[in-house]
Amino acid sequence: MSNNGRRRMSNMEFSLLAVDGGGTKTLAVITDSVGKIKGHGRSDASNYQVTGIEGAKAAIEAAIIGAVKNVSEKKQIVRFQTGVFALAGIDTPADQAVVNRIVTVACNKAGVIFDRLIIENDALSALLGATSNYPGALMISGTGSIAFAHDGKGQCVRSGGWGHTFGDEGSGYWIGKEAIRAILKMNDGRGPNTRLKDRVLEAINLRAVEDLYNWVYSSHGSVDAISEIAKLVEICGDEGDAVSITILDQAAEELFTLLSTVMEKAAITNEDNSIILQGGVLKHNLYIQKRLMDKAAKDFPKCRFVTSDLDPIEYIVRRGLLINKAND
Repeated sequence: MSNNGRRRMSNMEFSLLAVDGGGTKTLAVITDSVGKIKGHGRSDASNYQVTGIEGAKAAIEAAIIGAVKNVSEKKQIVRFQTGVFALAGIDTPADQAVVNRIVTVACNKAGVIFDRLIIENDALSALLGATSNYPGALMISGTGSIAFAHDGKGQCVRSGGWGHTFGDEGSGYWIGKEAIRAILKMNDGRGPNTRLKDRVLEAINLRAVEDLYNWVYSSHGSVDAISEIAKLVEICGDEGDAVSITILDQAAEELFTLLSTVMEKAAITNEDNSIILQGGVLKHNLYIQKRLMDKAAKDFPKCRFVTSDLDPIEYIVRRGLLINKAND
């Protein structure tokens, strides 16, 4: 990611460039050898499956340039010991090849070079940083859902994360979708009455279930918008609505299935390790969080649960610092 012409220019050197790129935003931070932030930048989404390849390139480049401007006003090449790019949308070898090219172009345009460059799935990077490469698992439920586990010996496994069309069970989107399904069934007379109907229609400012149908299939019924309905399911559940409680119970069961699958694949079910819970659903929906933890505690009694308020970028920085330490 460098050339001779660039090497003749005056280079600045830093320990780490960490980039967290997802479906809504991209963050880039520059740190010193102990993780103190020296520069930071922010831009739009960089999941190429959402933005397209050119959009992802532009977002990553903009975030890096924003971070570099904090450390230098001059236009010069900035060298890093390590670059860790933790990016959503890396789910297959084909994805990896596409994202590698995206990052290469973005870094060339931004004027940054690396001694070591890591490009990997954002959830995997966060897990390795959070557990300091020791055995452990990461369960994420936000707009989408995914689980990762690491055996501490180099093997990483995943379950879920296949997108809202066919996957993301137990996520905010899944909960919102199930709420809409329950409302439509109630309207048809195929399902029980539920408070969700009035709550959802009022929140979206609609008059009738037929309007909800049109809303879902319009540009307004985006993944994020449907995910927001999950908050209403929690409220109705707290009020004793049986349909809402069933949806929340099913969400917890789906998340437990994701988690237990990766724990078993990584063969860490009987070890003393951490299970890290992240994402808006697991952070704010205490009913689902407790149900999941209760189920997991029965099957994995030696495990410790960690509900962290740290941003994923902080775990990605830890990941980069561990890499630097291993190569000192």
